[in-house]
Amino acid sequence: MKLVKTEKLAELIRFGIVAVVGLLVDISVAWSLAKFIGLPLILAATAGFFCGAVTNYFLHELWTFQSGNRAISLARMGRYAAGLAAVLIVRLATVTGLEWLFPQGGMTLVILLSATALSFAFTYVLSLNFVFTQDTSRIDKL
Repeated sequence: MKLVKTEKLAELIRFGIVAVVGLLVDISVAWSLAKFIGLPLILAATAGFFCGAVTNYFLHELWTFQSGNRAISLARMGRYAAGLAAVLIVRLATVTGLEWLFPQGGMTLVILLSATALSFAFTYVLSLNFVFTQDTSRIDKL
């Protein structure tokens, strides 16, 4: 029982590390596109999200969820993409809502970080229970 808890804790720590790496990619791409290129924040946030998501998928697939023989899987990649579509909707709705609440500008980084924090929880739950789950019997039926 203790071994299982230790493995889950290690997995959660790896997930957190990967999330930070993905967050750095996500926010730096989004912020750079908005700040230096002048891309509207909603488009910059979308581009950052996808760059961070690609980074996260490969790191999660090959490192975070280590049980079993891990390799790039088109099925898991498809589930990851489907889950992230829902997460992206939450992220963009948050960006849109916060831009509406704070129209004066100067809040770009705060808005991006807030939207990212909210989507983090959704991503973890989806990754653990839908994408990288060890119980594929229920997923294969989807």
